[in-house]
Parts: sequence; C-alpha cells; structure tokens
Amino acid sequence: MRLAPHNDIVCAVAYPELSGEMAMRIGDQYSSERVTPKDFEKLAEEGGLRKPLVKRHVSELAETLLEKLPLIDAGSAAAEKVASLIIKRAEQARKAFRL
Repeated sequence: MRLAPHNDIVCAVAYPELSGEMAMRIGDQYSSERVTPKDFEKLAEEGGLRKPLVKRHVSELAETLLEKLPLIDAGSAAAEKVASLIIKRAEQARKAFRL
C-alpha cells in the first residue's frame, strides 16, 4: 500500500469556479490547504501504515517536487499556475514535515 502523489490533491485549486474540497479526506481535512502532519498521522493509522513512514514519504515527495518541477516546461499559463501552486504546497510541506 502507498499514498497517492500530491498531484491528486492540488490541481483543482487552480480553478476558482470548482470546489476547493478534495474528494477524499486526509486525516480530518477535505481542504488541502488545511492538511497538517497530524492529518497524515491519522491517515497512516487508518490505513494501517507506520506514521514515520508516511511523514517521511510526504517530506521526500515535497523535496522531489521542489527539485524536479522547475526543470519542466509547463507550456501554458494554466499549467504555470498549477505548477506554482504545487511548488507553494511543497514548500509548506517541507517546512511542516521537517524530520
């Protein structure tokens, strides 16, 4: 079992006419902006995963996104907006999940 990548929870945020809520919650949150390390701990517990493993995975994914995303040519204004949001969220996750 493994967590879905963050791209599953970010893209709709770029479109203000869509709901900001995720289809599935992480911990107690349906809003990706409100997800904290405690929510990922709850997700781990509910999924039968080790909390440190899940938190480490989130941290590693954030680092990978911050390293690789700037190397990709988005190709459109909409894609640039999504990329900017992903970078913002990855930076927030890096700070919040610092191990």
